Amino acid sequence: MIGKRRSNSFEEHPSDGEQVLAGWWSRAAAEAIDVGIYVIAWSLLLMLLPQVMDDIGVIVFVALTVLWPAFNWWYLQGTTGQTVGKKMLRIAVHNAGTSDPTGIPKAIGRYFARFLDTIPLYVGLLWPLWDEERRTFSDMVCFTRVHKVQT
Repeated sequence: MIGKRRSNSFEEHPSDGEQVLAGWWSRAAAEAIDVGIYVIAWSLLLMLLPQVMDDIGVIVFVALTVLWPAFNWWYLQGTTGQTVGKKMLRIAVHNAGTSDPTGIPKAIGRYFARFLDTIPLYVGLLWPLWDEERRTFSDMVCFTRVHKVQT
């Protein structure tokens, strides 16, 4: 693991271009933010749904269901390495061994590979706690790493 350090806290920052692997808590918080945005939007939509169940309501429903994940987890993460939550926590997904974003096709693959993190009993989501490179199962399959971003 040349040129990389493990991060054990929110306060540790990379120096001199060194990549610091993101900690489990910052990854979990970023995911909570991303999912929280989705859940809040869904909740508001469900409260308003009886009143707006016309063509516009259906369009908003489809946009929220399909476009938010496509924009946040596929486009943003694929082109910049950061979802909205990751940007707030100053972490990013990169191809292993580089500081390059994954690209949209790999971001889509990583999104669906997250299913592997839930088998069995969400162990893949906890795997970064003891993995030397702080990888989830989806990181292993897609050859990605999550690093802190210099500000």
